[in-house]
This record gives sequence, C-alpha cells and structure tokens, in this order.
Amino acid sequence: MVEPAPQVFRGGRDAPRRLRRRHVETEPALHRRRALGLAAIAGAGRVAAHEWAVTPSLTYWQSEFVFLRALWEHARDALAVTHDRLTIQAVFAMGPHKHELF
Repeated sequence: MVEPAPQVFRGGRDAPRRLRRRHVETEPALHRRRALGLAAIAGAGRVAAHEWAVTPSLTYWQSEFVFLRALWEHARDALAVTHDRLTIQAVFAMGPHKHELF
C-alpha cells in the first residue's frame, strides 16, 4: 500500500491559524536576598480556545550559589479546565567556584 505524500504548507487565505502567545514576566527585588515575581501567559491555539496562566513566585537567595523559589501557577487550558499548581524549587551550584584555588 502506498501512503499519500505529505502536503506542503503554502500559506494563503486557507492556511490554518497560527499559534499566538503572549508572555510577560517580572521579578523585582524586595530586599537584597528576596524577590517577588509574576509571570502571565495568554494565547490562542489552532482552535478557537484561549489558554492563560498567572504565576506569582517568591525567591530567597541563601547565598551567591544557592536560591530557593516557590511558584504558584493558576492556569486554564484549551478545554476550559482550571489547574492550580505549587512548585518548590532549590537551585545550587556544584563544582569549583571562583573562591576556590586551582
């Protein structure tokens, strides 16, 4: 059985809608070791559904090489289902640092 050749997208009036997204993010410092962030994402996919998400975050810098972050995401997907998600993140550097001699 021979499979049909894939169609080449040529654009034009009959072209499918493109995925459109907008992303805005900020993280101003509250203090030398703390920052409060906010990210917002909105978009429309290939169907008429709209998706969006709002994610506030709190970051604590324990040192130059370690920080802890808590993120809460409130989002709605293309099926109009709302999701709430809490993420705790720990980021640290390993290996030689500039304060170590080689």
